[in-house]
Amino acid sequence: MKKEKFSGGLGALLVLAGSAVGLGNIWRFPYMVAENGGGAFILIYILCMLLVSVPVLLSEIALGRHKGNMKFHGLVNLLFVLIPTITLSYYSVIGGWTLRYMVFGNSDFGSFVSSTGHPMACLAIFLGATALIVLLGVRSGLEKFSKIMMPALFLIMCALAVYSCCMGHGSSEGLRFLFRPDFSKVGPETFVKALGQAFFSLSIGMGIMVTFGSYIGKDENLLATAAKTSVADLVFALISACVVIPALFAFGMFFQDPLTGEVMANPETDVVGAGLIFKTLPAVFSQMPMGWLVSVFFFLAVTLAALSSSISLFEVPVAWLTEKFGISRSWACLAVFLFCYAVGALCSLSFGVLGGISFKGMNIFDMLDWTTANVLMPLAGLICVLYAAWGMKKTELRSELSNSGKLRGVDRLFPVLDLLIRYIAPAGVLAVALSGLIG
Repeated sequence: MKKEKFSGGLGALLVLAGSAVGLGNIWRFPYMVAENGGGAFILIYILCMLLVSVPVLLSEIALGRHKGNMKFHGLVNLLFVLIPTITLSYYSVIGGWTLRYMVFGNSDFGSFVSSTGHPMACLAIFLGATALIVLLGVRSGLEKFSKIMMPALFLIMCALAVYSCCMGHGSSEGLRFLFRPDFSKVGPETFVKALGQAFFSLSIGMGIMVTFGSYIGKDENLLATAAKTSVADLVFALISACVVIPALFAFGMFFQDPLTGEVMANPETDVVGAGLIFKTLPAVFSQMPMGWLVSVFFFLAVTLAALSSSISLFEVPVAWLTEKFGISRSWACLAVFLFCYAVGALCSLSFGVLGGISFKGMNIFDMLDWTTANVLMPLAGLICVLYAAWGMKKTELRSELSNSGKLRGVDRLFPVLDLLIRYIAPAGVLAVALSGLIG
């Protein structure tokens, strides 16, 4: 059977950007910017993207297109399938939470996640919606959904950002705090944090971009696709910051110390992670004019962002099953759904009846999250970039990036790209891995 491809450059870009744009842009990036020098952190973040993340992304896409399938050797195959499958399992738990908040609004988050029935039902609905989109195929499913979802997500977040930034003096203070460069807060740890955020933000080290690379036609400019994907991810992250930080300032979640003048988060307020999304922001929305409507649109945007990532995660094991074992896409989708629901159920229940099961203070959910993020993903990303740099012949890599010499501009840039892919990017990925393990 002929392998399905993206219809063109726009379709590929929107799917890749949809994979990169996810919950981390909303619940982690704004706080990291605010706490690490504002505009100074953004500049460092962009530098890390250029030197490490984009070369790794480019390597994975080029490797996928060069190979044309998901049939890799031993450990590589295992990592490329295991990482997205495990990640999807616990990620879908959070996706289910976003659905619950979008439909029913604010609730006691602790009581909700510790219960059994509602979180399990939300998990099934979210994972089922993901499976349905993937079942439709590359063009009719992933690409068509991304062409509708990504513009809608962008418009909703822009509208929310404008609303958040127009809430008076507090919101303007938040904007100044967010984007004013404060180099006094920049240290070695700032570079490590920016590097980690840049790595995890682009869905690299997960087999996703390798899989999608195999769907990209030979006439597409891979460097342009990688660059546009990175820009789209950065823009969405900045818009998310403009939604979150001004709102937190406007309603006193951040304050200025009267003695030192330092701006800091209220110690009793969650301003990062799930606590930000499901506790703090709903409390903020409840104080806003038309807050219920803002809440609906915000959680709609969060749900769309979660879906854009989940369909990418789901596609990887489906592609592997269909290519390695020759089974139909429908059976592959069913198998992945059942496996991920079973693991996701354990993750969901770890906040309730299975809360007593822990390893080094981490429940099942946290343990899987830590293992994939700090061990498996950096390892897979390092393998990819090293394989592209040293496993592929230099002539093969050059031909893949320049479309057999047709893209003269890319061809002239190849010495720089080769330097980044061979030396700089692997060092950066290794730094991410070590910081995760040590931290």
